[in-house]
Amino acid sequence: MIRINLLPPEERRTQLPLARIFLIITTGVIGFGIAVYTYGFFTIMNLENQLHDTRNQYELLKPTQEKMQSTTAIVQQIQAKNAVLIALTQDRKSWHAIMTHLGVLATTNVWLNEVSLAEKNLLKIKGMAGSYPDLAAFIKKLEQDAFFTDVLLLNAEKFNQDKNPSTSVANFELSVKIKGM
Repeated sequence: MIRINLLPPEERRTQLPLARIFLIITTGVIGFGIAVYTYGFFTIMNLENQLHDTRNQYELLKPTQEKMQSTTAIVQQIQAKNAVLIALTQDRKSWHAIMTHLGVLATTNVWLNEVSLAEKNLLKIKGMAGSYPDLAAFIKKLEQDAFFTDVLLLNAEKFNQDKNPSTSVANFELSVKIKGM
């Protein structure tokens, strides 16, 4: 059945143009889909560019990283060697310190000719003294010193250099232990 509406257009009931509505909705959905696809495409392309740039930067920094790792290994070796040296120097006394200390203890009329290491912590000292009292004063200083222990006079002999009793000199030989060595 066909219906004809003879009412004036102002009073007529409006019909919904379903085809137009369907066309508008379809166009909107397709436009929205294209927009979402375009956004996703450009976002993915941007992330791929950033990933490519990051990989390039990583490749450029790779030699520097390898140098840093080798340098770190060298620094660790140096620190290990320094630790060994520190441990060794704490166990040993410095010859310079020993000689300086002996020089401070020597009196004005005592001359040291030879200082040698007889055993691990035993020094053998040879020298000359102007007289026996000067030698005794030197031995007394060694005995009272906190750096040395077990001072032992091995040999002492007096001789005249030019037949004058006032210029007689005493040769001596001492053995001294060093504390903490």
